[in-house]
Amino acid sequence: VQSGTTFDRQHLCESLLREPDRCPSTGMQFGEMLEYEKDVVMHHRLSLYMGENAYEPYDDSSFRRQYEEVWRGWKIACRLYGMNRRPIDWVAAQEMAMNGTCRDDSIMSGFTALLLHPDIFPDSRLQKDRREAKRAWLKVDLALSALIEGGNPWAQWINGVFLDIADHDFESAKDMYQLAADQGHALAQYNL
Repeated sequence: VQSGTTFDRQHLCESLLREPDRCPSTGMQFGEMLEYEKDVVMHHRLSLYMGENAYEPYDDSSFRRQYEEVWRGWKIACRLYGMNRRPIDWVAAQEMAMNGTCRDDSIMSGFTALLLHPDIFPDSRLQKDRREAKRAWLKVDLALSALIEGGNPWAQWINGVFLDIADHDFESAKDMYQLAADQGHALAQYNL
């Protein structure tokens, strides 16, 4: 995002959680995680013209953790679906999911379960193990459930893929895809 651009922080946070690599106003893609800071000038102007109480900061204390989680998921999804305009690199996606710094992250653990399952993302170069996939899925299922109930579109999409392909529960998968798609999740929209 261009330096000097002022955004409503709540709008910025919500937009980046939906599309982590895109500027909310211009639609321009960027290749690294976005960093933002308080607009001191805008805060000062609002305070001068409207009084100190006119400025109510948006509580974004949990945003950074959520954004990092979504960013990692997005980078893997880009590799899986070739959204970065390159051939799909299944092996690199599996390595990112399994060996990344985010092993305890429930979204990444969900990706790991998907990539281990022999019926999901088939590629002969990938390590596939149905039992390991099931074990990974059981380990992450409770954590994903909380994220799903909290409205996390990545968790909803991952659960939808697992329900769709691994469990063949197409109605439940469709419901998960729909929840994520309603929040603008492109992969869920594609799966629908």
